[in-house]
Order: sequence, then structure tokens, then C-alpha cells
Amino acid sequence: MSKEIRFFTYKIQINQRVSRIFRPIPSFLFLLFLSFLSMSNSLIAKNTKKMVFSNHHIHSLISNAQNNTYSGFGCDSLIVKFSINNDTQCLNGNSFEFTNESTDSTGQTLSFEWYIQNTQEAITTDLDRIFATSGQYEIKLVAQNDSLCRDSFTQNIILTNLEPKIDLIGSSEQCFSGNQFKFIDSTQYDSITSPLIVRNWDLGGYKFSNDQEVEYSFPTDSDSINIQLELESFNGCKFDTAMKVKINPSPKAHVTLLSKQQVCFIPNAIDSSNYIKSLLD
Repeated sequence: MSKEIRFFTYKIQINQRVSRIFRPIPSFLFLLFLSFLSMSNSLIAKNTKKMVFSNHHIHSLISNAQNNTYSGFGCDSLIVKFSINNDTQCLNGNSFEFTNESTDSTGQTLSFEWYIQNTQEAITTDLDRIFATSGQYEIKLVAQNDSLCRDSFTQNIILTNLEPKIDLIGSSEQCFSGNQFKFIDSTQYDSITSPLIVRNWDLGGYKFSNDQEVEYSFPTDSDSINIQLELESFNGCKFDTAMKVKINPSPKAHVTLLSKQQVCFIPNAIDSSNYIKSLLD
């Protein structure tokens, strides 16, 4: 028997069986049953599409480690976190230690990726870094378990640096008579990374001040007086700078006799100038 004849015979047998099954059922119930089957098929198709989209979404997130990736059903066991030895440090001598404290309650093996300002730095468990530039940095740890569940944890760190600057109004070298110096703290401060907490002026030990501007007249002449400005940031970092000023002694009037003839007597103060002049002529 050919395949076409067998298929046709099989189709007739199925139709006869279906007819015998549904012959007792009223026609409207049969139509209702067919509608239910149609709705079920439609729902199954939609759910299948959703599942395909979800799987595609998961794989796209896994391929991009810079995003906070999939952490859905079955991923509650993964907890990502890390600690920092000190999240705010002075730029000079800074040393950051990031200690990984991530866990998986199911005991799965974890892999890690460290990011600084969204740039991958390492794939080690922990991270140690020394920074060359002050500012605020974002540190992110991404972890993944054997089930491809991924999650991340982020913290910020701050490196403080100040560059003290002294502006002097006028000359750094003045005569003692009438000397008047004005010093100004013109340091650039940042409200986040380097807000000022303490300012200390030391004007050669003669005057101390915490003001931004300080004026002073020195009580003596000197070849070199050290002016020092010390700043302290909110996290205890100290920075200083210094400059020197000079105060020349005021000139003193004096008379030098150009003649060897001794002056024994000056009649009076009024005629003294003429008398001395006559001796020198």
C-alpha cells in the first residue's frame, strides 16, 4: 500500500473516532471547547516568547560586566560586598586596601572583577591600590557564581590634596619705617575632596592668625623673616607653604669731616652749619 493511501485511511479513522467521542456533546459545548484550546495555545506561545526574551536578556547582561547583571530567580544566594581600610585618605602616602567579603550560601565558586571609574582593574579576590591624583573615585566589585548569577557592589573613596598659595600685596622688601605687609591665603579649595577645616598663619613668630587675610607691621628690621601658612583638611591631612620678607633698617643721618682740623668749639646750634662749612672751605 502506498504512503498516500495509508495516510488517507489513517485520517479517516481519526475523524471517525473524534466524531464518536463528541457526538453526544451539544454543538455549542464543542465550539466552547475549541475556543478554549485556541486560547491555551495563544498563551503558551506568548509565554514561550517571554522566556526566549528573558534568556536573551540574561546572556546579554552576562556579556557586559560593567552593568549590574542578572540577579533573578535562584540568585538570592549570592551576596557581593567589600570593605576598605580607609575610604578617605591624604594623597601623599595613600594606600587603599579593598577586602572582598562576597559570599554564596550554596557554596558555589565565585569569580570577581574590580572596576575603578568603570574601567576594569583586576580579576583578583582582593585589590590594593595607590593613587597618583586627588579626587573622588568609584570602586565597583562584580561577582559571578557557577550558575552565572552576577551582582555588584559599589563604594566611593576620596583622596585629599591641597596646594597652599600665599599672595602678598606690595613688596616683599620694605624699609623698617612705615613697613606694612598684607598676606592672603589664595589656595583653591574643593567642597567635596578638600574642604578647609583649619588655617594657621605664622608671621615669623611675631603674629599668628586663622583669617584668610592678615596684615602686620613688623617691630624690627631683619634680613629674612619667614612667613608660613599651614592648612588642615577635614580628614586631618596637613599642607604648608612659606615665603620670606626682608625689612631694611631705616637710614640714619651722620656728618663726616673732610678736614683734619679739629673742631673745638661750636658757638651755637644756629650757626653750627655755617661754622662747619667755613672750616671745610
